[in-house]
Amino acid sequence: MSAAVLPSTPAPASTLPPAAGTPQPVKWTCDDFYRMENLPALRGRKSMLIDGEILVMPPPSPLSSIAHGLVEEWLRTAFPSSRYWVRSQLGMFFGINTDPVPDIAVVTGPPRAHAHHPRTALLIVEIADTSLAYDTGEKASLYAAAGIADYWVIDVNDYRLHLFRDPQPDPAAKYGASYKDVRVLTRADAVAPLAAAANSALVGDFLP
Repeated sequence: MSAAVLPSTPAPASTLPPAAGTPQPVKWTCDDFYRMENLPALRGRKSMLIDGEILVMPPPSPLSSIAHGLVEEWLRTAFPSSRYWVRSQLGMFFGINTDPVPDIAVVTGPPRAHAHHPRTALLIVEIADTSLAYDTGEKASLYAAAGIADYWVIDVNDYRLHLFRDPQPDPAAKYGASYKDVRVLTRADAVAPLAAAANSALVGDFLP
């Protein structure tokens, strides 16, 4: 799915930039973002905060929904609920002004171990319909910068899994980091999470 930047709305006074000779953009913080969950433009829609900008996603397509369900169901068998939490479209705190709200994230510890949004994950999975270029480009750089060691992008149109591992500093990348190990897997290829290497599945098991 492709994202749209939310049109500017008045921000709390604490977030407004100081007066200047030219107009200044407002950068939202995570606290602002969480307070705006009932804003009409956000209600019932997936949104995320990236580098101070709120991006609103269109509703998932049927293919995206199927892939999401298949991946999530399998991850819950690979990661026991007594030790891990498979989180679906929930917040992650990547700094004062960034919460990417990944489609699926696997974190250590059960839900009650997380009084606040997690700052990292063992695995992040994004389901890409029209957002493939963004998920494999800018968002991959964002996750690399956050130190996410295992990042998957499920491409529901070309029936592939894009695998990103080994994050490294990269001054040329959008957020100053990129993945050294990047592979594209097809239906017949096997894949296993780095944090649950004994549990593997075919890429085709995750595809609609």
